[in-house]
Amino acid sequence: MLTNKIQLKTLKASCPSCSTANLFPFEEAESCTVCSNCRSIYKPSEPLALRKNLLKEVKDLFLLPLGTTFQWNKESYTITGYVVKREKEDSAAVWIEYFLTHATLPNIYISCYNGHWTVITYLPDIVRPKGSVKNRYNMTYQKVEYDFQHHYTAQILDAQGCFNFPFYEDDENKVREFVNFDEVLIWEENKQDENLRFYKGIYLYANDLKKNLSPAVKMPKRIGYVAHQPFYFPLNPRSFRLMSILLVLCMAFGMVFWDTFFERKSINEGRLEVSTENPNTITSRPFTVAYDHSILNIEASVYNMANDWIYAEMALLNTQTGEERYFEMETEFYSGYEGGEHWSEGDKTINGNIQYVDAGTYVLEATPKQAVGSVPKTVQFRLTSQKGSWSIFWVLVGIIALINITLALIGDYFNHKKRGEEYDTFKQ
Repeated sequence: MLTNKIQLKTLKASCPSCSTANLFPFEEAESCTVCSNCRSIYKPSEPLALRKNLLKEVKDLFLLPLGTTFQWNKESYTITGYVVKREKEDSAAVWIEYFLTHATLPNIYISCYNGHWTVITYLPDIVRPKGSVKNRYNMTYQKVEYDFQHHYTAQILDAQGCFNFPFYEDDENKVREFVNFDEVLIWEENKQDENLRFYKGIYLYANDLKKNLSPAVKMPKRIGYVAHQPFYFPLNPRSFRLMSILLVLCMAFGMVFWDTFFERKSINEGRLEVSTENPNTITSRPFTVAYDHSILNIEASVYNMANDWIYAEMALLNTQTGEERYFEMETEFYSGYEGGEHWSEGDKTINGNIQYVDAGTYVLEATPKQAVGSVPKTVQFRLTSQKGSWSIFWVLVGIIALINITLALIGDYFNHKKRGEEYDTFKQ
């Protein structure tokens, strides 16, 4: 690949071997054309063919038609030629490089390999003589670091169209590729040039390419992976994690606001006496819950409890619908001295929540139990109601965490497919 500014010129030159018409002649002295009929390479300004029998038609490849226009950076380019290449060391690695021209701007290229598309531009600001680059494993361009990915020798198999440079001199080019996310930095070493050539490629999804082509073309399906193919999702995993943290913070702020706005309301309170000899069921006076999907909080404090426990089977009954919800509450408290130091464990106060309680009138039934021989106890209880639930917040946080973990695992699998089994996603 080589880039120059070009000017289109209307010439009716034809192939000197078979007289087939030249569709896109250029006026540059180095321009050349590939005959679509006999595959001869010639200059429109000269009567003799430059090369014969160099190219052979490669069949069963998806090809964009010559003359197709492509919008890039708000400019219109025209496909005037393409070159089919392969790796010398791997005959299965075959790709197409399309040559696109503009009336005043430098050429650009579009590479297609197994349905993966890359827009490539020449980097004239990097000037390196052959043999001057000692570090062959990473490169930095415009403060972006690229890691070495692959090297190979490129062979030309076929070509079509018109070029404003002698494309056939790229046969047997030595190529090194360096990757950073969806970009690839390409280093080419040509036999005829004194300096290395550098190009930058940007991965382009087929749908994005299709939207910028005219006339419209049905794109081939993507096969496998390439090293600079970005993750499936438009956001990279780091951006998604930052968005997740921001979302969790916003939800936490919303829940604090909710707690403040929908203040807890005391709806019932009282006390009951518990003894071993009287384990009867105790029913509270009726109370009203004002909001659907409320939280009913039950707080109970036990007096006269030392080195003992108390347990209660509970039932919340809707006096209007007859609906019943059962649950249990239990607390214990032990203390003493050991080695001259006081210790204690457990608590004399217990809290419990009943989620998603609909509006209505309720009574609370409790059947308390304690150890045989335990002293009688007094239980002070309080019922409060609040609209909304922090459990929703934690469920959403769990979902977000699960999505992040899933994306991380998919991303790790994806990177292994691109970079090989030795690649460690989580060290990048």
